[in-house]
Amino acid sequence: MVILVYATEDGRQYHRRERALTSFGGPARETKASLVVPPNSLGTVDDAATRERYAEEAARMAARHDPDDSV
Repeated sequence: MVILVYATEDGRQYHRRERALTSFGGPARETKASLVVPPNSLGTVDDAATRERYAEEAARMAARHDPDDSV
C-alpha cells in the first residue's frame, strides 16, 4: 500500500489517496503531479510543522512539474 498526499500550496489542506503498489504500473494508473478535487474531499492540516512541510513539498512539485505531468 502506498499513500499519496496531495496538499494545497499553502499546506493548509490535503487530499489523501491510497494505492496498491501493483496499481502504479501501466498506462491506466498514472500518478499525476496535481489533482483537482471537490472542497469536501480536502482535509485540514492542524499541525504547524506538517503544514509547513506540505507547503514546501507542494511548492517544489509545482515548480518542477506541470499539473498534468505523470510522476
